[in-house]
Amino acid sequence: MKNKINVNKKDFYFEKTPDGGNLFSISKEIFCRKTKYQLIEIIENPNFGKILFLDNIIQSASKDEFIYHETIVHPAMINHPAPKKVLVIGGGDGYIIREILKHKSVKEINLVDIDEESVKTCDKFLHQEFKLLASPKTKVIFEDGLLFLSKNKKKFDVIIMDLPGIEENSSAEPAYSSKCFKLAFESLKTKGVISVQGEDISFLRRTGNLKIYANVVKYFPFVKSILYSCPSFNATCSVILACKNHDPEKLSKKKAEKRIKRISEKLNYFSYNMYYALFSNIPKYLEKDYKKNFEEKNELLEKNYINPFVYGKKSSIKGNGLYAKTKIKKGTLIVEWGGKTIPIKEWKKLPEKIREYQIQLNSKNFFGITRESEIDEAEFINHSCNPNCGIKEYTKVVALRDIFPEEELTYDYIMTDFFDGYLKCLCGEKNCRRALYPNDYKKAFLQKKTKVFFQNLINRKITNSTKKKPTN
Repeated sequence: MKNKINVNKKDFYFEKTPDGGNLFSISKEIFCRKTKYQLIEIIENPNFGKILFLDNIIQSASKDEFIYHETIVHPAMINHPAPKKVLVIGGGDGYIIREILKHKSVKEINLVDIDEESVKTCDKFLHQEFKLLASPKTKVIFEDGLLFLSKNKKKFDVIIMDLPGIEENSSAEPAYSSKCFKLAFESLKTKGVISVQGEDISFLRRTGNLKIYANVVKYFPFVKSILYSCPSFNATCSVILACKNHDPEKLSKKKAEKRIKRISEKLNYFSYNMYYALFSNIPKYLEKDYKKNFEEKNELLEKNYINPFVYGKKSSIKGNGLYAKTKIKKGTLIVEWGGKTIPIKEWKKLPEKIREYQIQLNSKNFFGITRESEIDEAEFINHSCNPNCGIKEYTKVVALRDIFPEEELTYDYIMTDFFDGYLKCLCGEKNCRRALYPNDYKKAFLQKKTKVFFQNLINRKITNSTKKKPTN
């Protein structure tokens, strides 16, 4: 066994960690083999029972594994009214399948794990009371999780991602990428829930958690970290729980109690009383880290910021549009455009397609993206003569009123732009002006309608023209 050491004539397994290591005494060596993907080691320990290690990182211990597996499964499952189809990515040791099967509503479980030998080894050596591969509700697919999601056409009620940590195993990083969570969001039904192994959140080890959290909030409107402590892990661990259509922390007590009662077997860790406590013990330093994702660091950003409560798709107005995932309150920041400040001479040399995304700051400079590769969903906001968004300062798009789920986000282009000639309007609103003209911002009825939510340069022009009577 590669990671075995001898101390005072006793055999120990040494697990290396980023800031040291852990020693586990060995009563018995059960299994050790290098598969195509990873090193599998299973030992018997007098305190923790059978311990599974993958590439020298502890995955589970038979005496306390229920703490982690109940935490990653049941909070997610009770946040769905009746989960029937569940996708598990990773989780080849089988314990997650055991917990999911405690919910009687479940009809189908798809377990996707890249390492067939690892799954079969765990099923043989770790499980006395049940066999993962024998469950008629479980379909095991031996494939990379990200590849599966990219080809998947099914819709699931719950997705559970139980993968090695990205801090210890860089090969797992693609599965925690922004692309992966976008695909996961698209693979969930309207009331879908996702639960993700969230890494150690202790002060010196929280980097992995922050990376995962940052990618989840790009697509899911309601995201929470829940903490737990598992003795064999010797760490302050977390699960990231995200929902498509409601805040899990605000799940009614009546619903939570009813749904926990539907679990068919007795639990050893998770309970009704514990559910709400899981959200209340987040350290202040972690709250501050999460908040930084939404705070402005500079007056003008280098890259676009987009609110995680919105997403892009084909528009009924023109091309692509930006839509609300959930209800957005009046005054909420939707988008803040980023880019570079460039002189007018350089701006004129840019391709026409890129110039469309630039905002004039003053008589000498423009601001915005400079390459086509920088175009993203933040640029998808269409014009409307009856807009639900307006402009603050130069680059911030904010909600003018409460915006409802699946409503397209729009602003009146006269709030930001000066036009050469005119721009044809396609909004289709009852009050559609048919075309936009260079001096529309001067019109009193438009200033009143948009409540002067113009970018700063146009606001200055409006202010400078107040000595003259506005046009109608």
